[in-house]
Amino acid sequence: MPAYLEDDDPYSLFFLFTTIDTGEMVVAFAEGERQDKQLKLGQPLTTGAGLNNLFAHQEKRAQRVLKFLNDISRADEAEWHQIV
Repeated sequence: MPAYLEDDDPYSLFFLFTTIDTGEMVVAFAEGERQDKQLKLGQPLTTGAGLNNLFAHQEKRAQRVLKFLNDISRADEAEWHQIV
């Protein structure tokens, strides 16, 4: 699911939702790279790294993405904690 994707901007960032070995669902990010008319996703990034990269590129979008993640947490749909 795109977190940031604009036709006129080569930078893109996507949410990755996955389950890890412990059975917990995690949210991560991956940057997209355009190749011809397709997108290739890069290596997964932690939530913090993805938000920091997006903040460096598009500050207001990063703030909205963080708000979305916080809203999920407040609605008891998710819980924030560090995965080690």
